[in-house]
Amino acid sequence: MTDPLQTLILRRLASVKNEEVGRAIGHDESHVSRIGRGERGLRLEELGAFLESLGLKVVEVGGDSVTIPAEKLRALKVLARDGLRHIGGDE
Repeated sequence: MTDPLQTLILRRLASVKNEEVGRAIGHDESHVSRIGRGERGLRLEELGAFLESLGLKVVEVGGDSVTIPAEKLRALKVLARDGLRHIGGDE
């Protein structure tokens, strides 16, 4: 069974240029290619820049953070805006 996080990272890595990722983490394209093939790893201090270059970020699990799909967030914003207009009499 494939790890979903690994699949996501590899899919994102395939969608960007190795040069861009390399620039973000201070390595050349071939180093990034070796990371993608599992021949190289990342140092902890490179992880944030690596994920950011792929359009990803680390989010703390638990606490007050909640993650919802973007489509649901847009719908909630529309409902909130409509509700505020109703309260303010701007119908």
